[in-house]
Amino acid sequence: MIIKEFRFLTTDDISSNRWKNWSRCYEYEWALSTLWWWTIHNTACWLDVLHKKFSKELKKYWKTHNSDYNYSEWFDNFETYDVLKKSNNKYDNVLNISMLEHLPKDEFMDWLKNIIEQSNNNVIITFDYPRVNLKKVEEYLWVKCKVEWDLLNWWNSIIKNKNYSNLNIVVLHIKNNNDNT
Repeated sequence: MIIKEFRFLTTDDISSNRWKNWSRCYEYEWALSTLWWWTIHNTACWLDVLHKKFSKELKKYWKTHNSDYNYSEWFDNFETYDVLKKSNNKYDNVLNISMLEHLPKDEFMDWLKNIIEQSNNNVIITFDYPRVNLKKVEEYLWVKCKVEWDLLNWWNSIIKNKNYSNLNIVVLHIKNNNDNT
């Protein structure tokens, strides 16, 4: 695998008010600008209007398969899927927006291995920091996360939300060469 991008989002990143959430207005735009190829497994489709809107945006451009741990009738082409279990399905892109921080901390490595194995090309991930142990991610990837000036947070986002005052967002783009290393 090749780490194409592993860094904190900043205020210089592309954003859009259409997502109406302090971090999603950056995360979704970053993901949309990073995705390519034909098929996508969108692995974080919990019951939220914003996630549904993003899924519809993905569907405009790519063949999208949506999944989540919990069943949902909100999404087209949806399956209930436990991301901690292996899947035989393969996709050009595996996408996961801000779900990692909701996994039990001791299950992160299994999760990451599973979604990398599902990808024929790209794994696109975002997660909340410090909710995710960045040091463990760096150790697994053998790469340090790039820290830039003006990290995105609740008060410098184009959409403010004081409820997330302690968070920053990390983006990770892995190019999978399918050797499962």
